[in-house]
Amino acid sequence: MLYGALKACCQQGGIPLAAAAGRTYFTNATMCVPLGENGRSITAPAAATKSQCQANLRRQIEIIQPRLLLTLGANALKAVADTFALTFKDKLTDLVQNQRRSRKPLLVKDGLFLIPEIHPSPRNRVLGQIYSDLPASLAAIFSSFLF
Repeated sequence: MLYGALKACCQQGGIPLAAAAGRTYFTNATMCVPLGENGRSITAPAAATKSQCQANLRRQIEIIQPRLLLTLGANALKAVADTFALTFKDKLTDLVQNQRRSRKPLLVKDGLFLIPEIHPSPRNRVLGQIYSDLPASLAAIFSSFLF
C-alpha cells in the first residue's frame, strides 16, 4: 500500500518513481518485530525492545534529517513519541482523522514534522472508512512532502 501510494503520487505529478524513491526512507521504528515461521509478526515488540531501539531511531533521524516522520500504526507512533518525549491525549484513530481533516502535520522539533497514520495491515479493515481512505491519504502526504 505504501509503495502503491508513492507510485500513484508520482503518476499524478508526472515524476519518475525512481526520483521520488530516492527522496524517501522507510524503516521500522522498533527495528525488530518478532516473526513466526511464516514470516508474519506474532506479537508487538516488547517494551524492552522498543526502549533499546530509541537510540537507533534517533540516530537515523539525525543522520537522514527528514522533514517528515510518517508513522504507520500505534507502535510506530509510540516509538517516535517516546524517542522525542511527545505525548498524545487522543487515540491513534482520532489523531489520524484530525490530521486528515486539517492537513497540518504535527511539529516534533524545528524543521521536523509528524503525520500519524494507521497501519496498512489487512487486520485494520475493521476500521472501515479510515482504512479505505488510507491509500489516498498516503498519496496526498507524499505529494505535499516530496515535491
